[in-house]
Amino acid sequence: MSPELLDRYADIKDVQSFISIDIYALSLVLWEVLNRTAIDSSFKPGKNSNFMKFSKLFTGHSEYKPPYAHLVNDQPTKEMMRSIVMRYRPEIREPLHRHPATKEIIQIITEGWDKDPESRLPASIMVARLKKIIQKQGY
Repeated sequence: MSPELLDRYADIKDVQSFISIDIYALSLVLWEVLNRTAIDSSFKPGKNSNFMKFSKLFTGHSEYKPPYAHLVNDQPTKEMMRSIVMRYRPEIREPLHRHPATKEIIQIITEGWDKDPESRLPASIMVARLKKIIQKQGY
């Protein structure tokens, strides 16, 4: 849940509030996909990249941990989650910060789960940036 839902300050009569909540949720989904990704260190992006090479960048990552696993037990209460979500975001594994293909995705994620709903990226900007990442890979 987004911070504004957990803290009960979302204006449920305002459509923009729901859009901001959805952007936060989309960022968590992108985090889930990224967090389940292992990086093939032999992958080298370039002009001749094709789908087969790009697909080798991402392989299943066996050490999956749910969001906030380092901060909560298996059955967190709503109050516990409220306290955590107001102050933290899920951890992004260090190797993902070093790879050029995932660095840009991390930037999209972090701008999409900003604590301030009005500061979150609009969906159109998220899509444009994701398309640009794909185009850089030669698709």
